[in-house]
Parts: sequence; C-alpha cells; structure tokens
Amino acid sequence: MCDMSLSYWDLKRIKAFFDFFSLMTSLKSSSSHSSNSRSPSLNTKSTTNTFLYNSSLPALSITNKPSNGASLYHTCRSVLEKLSLVPNIEYYIDYTTDDDTTPSNKLWTICRRRFPLTALFNASDPQEPLSVDPSCTQINECKKSIYHFIVACKNQLGIREDDLFTLSDLYKDNTNRFVKVVSAIDIILQILEE
Repeated sequence: MCDMSLSYWDLKRIKAFFDFFSLMTSLKSSSSHSSNSRSPSLNTKSTTNTFLYNSSLPALSITNKPSNGASLYHTCRSVLEKLSLVPNIEYYIDYTTDDDTTPSNKLWTICRRRFPLTALFNASDPQEPLSVDPSCTQINECKKSIYHFIVACKNQLGIREDDLFTLSDLYKDNTNRFVKVVSAIDIILQILEE
C-alpha cells in the first residue's frame, strides 16, 4: 500500500498552486468577457495587464529577503548523496525508518546516531581519529560522542565555531536550527573533496 502522507509544507505548496490556478482562471475569464464586447473602448486597460504589470513588488528588508540558496529539502538531498560516497556511512544512509520519508528527516536521523558523524570526521584522515562504540545506543553517550565530534572539527579541521552546530541544534525538533547542522556537514564534505 502506498504511503500518501503529506507534510505541512507539501500541503502549503499544493494550496498555493490551486490559489494561483484559480487566480489565473479568473483573470482569463475576465479578459475573455471584455474581448466579447462589441464596442471596446480605446481608453480602457485590460485588468490582466493592470494586475500583471502594475502590481508592486515587496521591498527587501531584514525579514523579506531573497533566498540565498536551495531549499532545505534539496540541500539535505545533496548532502545525503555526498555522504553516500564516504566510507562506512553507506549502511546508515540505506537504513531507513518510517519517519525518514524526506531527505531532511533521514539526514536528521543519521546525524543523531553519532557513528556516521564520527565516520565522516575520520574520513578526513585527522591526526587523532575519533573512536566510538557502534553498539552503544544510550542518548547521553550519543550526545557525548557528538560533542567530541564538534570539538574535533574545530580543533583538528580548523572549522570556525560560527560554522559549527551545538547539541541543541541537532537534538531540538527545530528545522531552523537543523539548517546549521546541515551547513556544518556540508563544510566537512567540502574539506573531504579537496
């Protein structure tokens, strides 16, 4: 049976599409009514042209600025593709649960497991590789290993503290904070590519 669950953002996109479609349909029908008139006035403007050309664009501000990159969905998908090339991480990328339906959920789950981050760090061939017991599943042990990962990225890979994430960024259910985690992993992947 096919899983047809949609996220909040999927539903927002669908609603926006239908709103746009109904707007365009109403504009088309209003322009077709004006073209059926027997004596069009030369001094009238089409409502379609007025709407499309005279609508003002929102001004750029701190809260309304253009996106500086891809969506979280596409960024996570790209990071997952790059991670699949890192030794010892394939198993974690292939292993999925019911919650891992989107690239962001899948990446979030992978990062919280601690061993993939350790494997990612060790793939950079550091002077002092991180060790981890993959059989340990206690949350505090995972957090401890991830903390050591963050410190090692700062000290051994030279990644700025501003470019790294905190344990709260990873373990809180907040996508705004998870963006920082994804960004840090992408930086490490870029170091590996060099």
